[in-house]
Amino acid sequence: MEEVNFQTLYDLQDYETLVKRTAALKDLNMIRYHIIGLLGMGANQMVLKIMILKMPILQKALTVFLKIHYEILKTHRTFPEHAILLERYQNLPYLNQEVEDWISQIKILYQKPPHIQVKETTQLFVEAFEKKDFEMLIDLIPQLKPIQLCSLKLTIKSLLTNSFPQRIKGMLVIALIDARYDEVISVSKGEKILNFNPIDTVNPFKDGTFERYQSELDGMIKDPSVRQIAYSILSTYMLTMVPFEIDPEYYFFRALSNIAYGYLKLKAPNTDEESSEIALIEKKRKHIEMMIKL
Repeated sequence: MEEVNFQTLYDLQDYETLVKRTAALKDLNMIRYHIIGLLGMGANQMVLKIMILKMPILQKALTVFLKIHYEILKTHRTFPEHAILLERYQNLPYLNQEVEDWISQIKILYQKPPHIQVKETTQLFVEAFEKKDFEMLIDLIPQLKPIQLCSLKLTIKSLLTNSFPQRIKGMLVIALIDARYDEVISVSKGEKILNFNPIDTVNPFKDGTFERYQSELDGMIKDPSVRQIAYSILSTYMLTMVPFEIDPEYYFFRALSNIAYGYLKLKAPNTDEESSEIALIEKKRKHIEMMIKL
């Protein structure tokens, strides 16, 4: 359940709360979300300090954190933690070739004069796109600035219309909306394709839409733990759907409620729906579950 709550906070970009909720740093998952929150707040030096402190745990998934270190190094060359981490890397046992390659890249970059950040970040994005490195794309998208989104126009257009996870497409759409990108662009969802202009499209997580949907769930679900699960499912679903329209009627929220109860293996409260209404709720449930898996 904790992981679901962390993911919800990340999707909502509530980085301060995410950092507070993960401050115990008890396991790899908590450390990862803590670092993501710190990155969102711009606390890059603190990220490096956490990496030094938790290196024995981070070795289980070191490639991800090496990529983060590489990104920080490109923009902040003077942090003393870089040298400490490089020394720690050199003392690690051999883990795998990918880890060794990233350590080499960090070492080379550390020894070179500073590079231009725009070129480095966009190049890394293109490489992640070509390799279909979904985890790297998820880490990079929140870092892209408007000027970088424009320079990546061709890559983004290809990504949005090809077989990439719908969540990644949604994150890119949100980034284009927030950057007030002004050009008609296409995005595919399953077999459907929608043409839209980001500058004419609203961010449903910032215009009050998400909060209104939460209020609907609040009136339907009394158990706080089930509500939190429902919020997370709603957040993921909205991210996979944007910029496609959502029909937020009663059966949609009842379906979300049923999925949330099922996630916790709890029985949903009895309601007075007729068989035709139950069928509509079940249809919505299947649609939501299908979409959040894309």
